[in-house]
Amino acid sequence: MATGKITKVISDKEFFFIDKDYFCRNSAYKNIPKVDDIVEYEPFLKDGKKAAKNVKFIKKGILPLDEYFEELEDGYFSNIISKNLKPQLIIHYPQQLAELFQKDNNINKSTQIRKYFDSCRLIEGKYKINKDFEFVISELLKLVPLINNAKGKKLISDDFFNFFEYNIAQAIKSEDHFRKGFIPHFESLIGYYKH
Repeated sequence: MATGKITKVISDKEFFFIDKDYFCRNSAYKNIPKVDDIVEYEPFLKDGKKAAKNVKFIKKGILPLDEYFEELEDGYFSNIISKNLKPQLIIHYPQQLAELFQKDNNINKSTQIRKYFDSCRLIEGKYKINKDFEFVISELLKLVPLINNAKGKKLISDDFFNFFEYNIAQAIKSEDHFRKGFIPHFESLIGYYKH
């Protein structure tokens, strides 16, 4: 048995590829194939070409950012009244985002990501003292061009920039979105980051 990643799905023809070159029919897989899902499979040759059989799901792959952004459309909280952070924003998404951001060892280094998290924590600390949310909005918005500059220097990826920009748009909605939503969510991402 081998372990690999689903790299391409041809839905209308009902087949997919594992690790780019192992062909597999949907009927050999009990799940619906999704790009980036991690699977276990038995490799073999069929008519001289690489193929896979007995494919078993191991874990969900790295999510497309669109799915993540869709999750955040209605904010960080599962309940507007109690302001409980959605559980998937503490474990599921931060774990997958950390994997996505660490795909390339040359960008999104932990020190770079931590620098932006520390900046957000500093803004939170100043807010606790002066209770001026307009200050928070102004300071958070100032971080977006700084991160854009880091993106231009190839220190961070487009994916991280999009993650940060989208979360800033959510965080500036209210004090709760900032302190009870964005900060713990970003902190969870840091927790899953490999150092």
